Amino acid sequence: RVDTSLFHPAPLAQARAEINVPLSTHLAVTVGRIGRFKGWSFLLDALERFRTNWPDTTLIFVGDGEDRARLEAEIESRRLGDCVRVTGSVPRRKVVDYLNAADLVLVGSEGEGWSLAMTEALACGKPLVSTDVSGASAMIQNGRNGFLVKQRDPDAFARAMSAALSLEHA
Repeated sequence: RVDTSLFHPAPLAQARAEINVPLSTHLAVTVGRIGRFKGWSFLLDALERFRTNWPDTTLIFVGDGEDRARLEAEIESRRLGDCVRVTGSVPRRKVVDYLNAADLVLVGSEGEGWSLAMTEALACGKPLVSTDVSGASAMIQNGRNGFLVKQRDPDAFARAMSAALSLEHA
């Protein structure tokens, strides 16, 4: 399901340089289509709560989709432009840079099939914080490689994000 010749751990400093994010920033990344069902509004809610304790955090949405304009308008209305970016479509080789640059990979979906983005993040050695979508419970071992948040509660999700920062990863 995942091309491990492409998706594998790489040095954080190198990956951060590739995407122009300083090492001093906590970086959360989410990868995939930007559609309402992917939970982008929920992730913004969780980010706002997370930044209460981790104000130096940036969230990057890697992808494009039918809700991109709505997402960008919401980022602007919440005044999050200094800490949230949207890449638009990027080649798979560039997705690897974003994953390897991340401290956390987030999945806020309301529903999913088996998530390729999750398997790619795990192949890069990154901790996942995810809502309880199909396949997540098979991939995430709470406290080892991430956290599965069973309720759609942005406060609980933000707490899981904080806990995931202390997990060992590549």
